[in-house]
Amino acid sequence: MRLRTLALASLLGCTYPNHGYTGGEIDSASSSTADASTSTSTSTSTSTSTSTSTSTSTSTSTSTSTTTSTSTSTTGIESTSDSSTTTSGEVAEYETCQEALDEGEVDSGVYLLIHPTQKGASIRVYCDLATAGGGWILAGRSTPGGRPSAFGWKFATGTLDNDEAPYSLDLQANPFAFTEVLIGSSGPGKSWGDQVYRVQVPDDLLTSPSTQDESVPTLAIETVQGPCMGPTMLGRVGYVTHEVFFFRDIPGNQGEDYGLLSDGFDTYYNDPLTKCTQGADLDAKQGMLMIR
Repeated sequence: MRLRTLALASLLGCTYPNHGYTGGEIDSASSSTADASTSTSTSTSTSTSTSTSTSTSTSTSTSTSTTTSTSTSTTGIESTSDSSTTTSGEVAEYETCQEALDEGEVDSGVYLLIHPTQKGASIRVYCDLATAGGGWILAGRSTPGGRPSAFGWKFATGTLDNDEAPYSLDLQANPFAFTEVLIGSSGPGKSWGDQVYRVQVPDDLLTSPSTQDESVPTLAIETVQGPCMGPTMLGRVGYVTHEVFFFRDIPGNQGEDYGLLSDGFDTYYNDPLTKCTQGADLDAKQGMLMIR
């Protein structure tokens, strides 16, 4: 965790919440606060007939100037250059949602994380700090409707603040390391639905030549929520250059991308005999995918 404590905080004795970033994502933003000045002058003069004169003069001046400039791109990355901050107290930034959890955060929500590769930059992400041990970063969320042209492992679309449109973080531009995926049906907002699974994946999923236009076996599947156990459609993962969070039960894609698409799941199997054991009971449902 990186902490920046201000001289202003020492003077005023104020505190600042660790992750209370509630502003919307905007193309650019800047804020500046300067010239906080206090001046006090006191003069007392006393004279008596014995020609004794006493003069006391006290002058106190305090000046504090603070400036923070922040710009935010449409992908949610913020570049911050500051020697202080416009709000007194401490500002906490974490490298991952897991670190936020380890440092004592308990509330799921939007956090400002240090960007994994861009020095001096930060990025807004949604952290699930409760499900399956917590520490999850939201990477994708579908919504009913049309499919945008950019959605999947290496694509960015939507914003965290608009739950009415699909969202995709783009794990190529924002390469947070991960070895686990939390995937399942979704409810209102960023809540989970009736079927949720934790899937262990290779740590080089996004960079391996074997996963760019093909799939590889997942390493483990655990049911977090719901009755279905070990569904075969979560048995392979890959096709990371395609516009889908791809999962499948056999090698190849037979000309169709399966898994989580921007308008919901396509897990193929939906009849009573196979929808659970093979299709994970996710076909045609809305869903989310998170990483840890």
